[in-house]
Parts: sequence; C-alpha cells; structure tokens
Amino acid sequence: MPLGLRNSAQTFQRTMNYLLRDLDFVRCYQDDILVLSAGHEQHLQHPTRAPYHLEACEAVRQLGEVPDRTLGGRFSQATLISERGFEPPAAKVEAIARFPKPSDSTQLRRFYRHAEFLPPMLARSRLHELMSPLTDLLRGLQKEKEKLAWSAQADEAFERIKQAMASA
Repeated sequence: MPLGLRNSAQTFQRTMNYLLRDLDFVRCYQDDILVLSAGHEQHLQHPTRAPYHLEACEAVRQLGEVPDRTLGGRFSQATLISERGFEPPAAKVEAIARFPKPSDSTQLRRFYRHAEFLPPMLARSRLHELMSPLTDLLRGLQKEKEKLAWSAQADEAFERIKQAMASA
C-alpha cells in the first residue's frame, strides 16, 4: 500500500487490526507490533507467533528477522512499558505536577491537554470524574482569556488530578 495518500494510514491500521484480531496478546500501531505477555515463559513464545500469523494470512511476502525480546520500551509518546506495566513518561508527570493553578480559561484548557495526554495510566472515566469541577468553571465563558471563578472545590479537584497523575 502506498503510504502518504489520504486515508492510507487509517486503511493500513484497520487492515492490521483485522489481521491480528485473533491474537489477544498483540497490540498494533501502524507498523509497530507490540506483544504483551503475562510471564517470561509466554514472552519467549508470543513474539514468534505474530509474524508467522501475518505470513499465514499472506500479509507479508517474506518474513524478516524477529527482533530481540525486550522487557520494556516506549510504545507511544505517552506510554512507557516496563516489567511493572504501563507508566507515564517522567517528564509529562513532572510537567503536570509543576503546573500552576490556572487563572483563565486558556490556562485551564492547557492543563486539560496535559492531563488527557496520559489516559492509559488513569482511566479516562476517572479522569473526567476528577475534572468535573474544573469543567463547570468553563461553562458559560465567552472570551478566550476570561478569568475563572476559582473556588475551593475547583482547587481541591485541581490538586486531586495532579496527585492522581503523579501516582498513576
């Protein structure tokens, strides 16, 4: 498939998801295939199954070399995977921990973007529950940099979000 054309990346992703749907231990993002294993013994077997599965589906013409089995790495910009599981990058957690209390709607929206960058570590439903008091502050604001009516409840929610992100 020629890449760079409109919708080619989405089509390729959909095709890879379809081809790997039977392998519940595989996650795919474009041409990166991530193999998740519960234990060391499984981790020795799983990485060889995905490439052979793709070859059996005639998705690859020639099976290349299977990379070394590693016990961690970066899967996406927001996700580090180690023996302990999914972890947020330390720089992102530190940026959220140091984020100053927003004084206007633009700063609060910037905080939202930082917080929503880490959804794998903190369930999105829990994040939205924690952010609910801050979301209420944005309702009815007309201007871009309009001052916020900051309350004790909003301050508490802001600190809880920062703590949840730091401990995720």
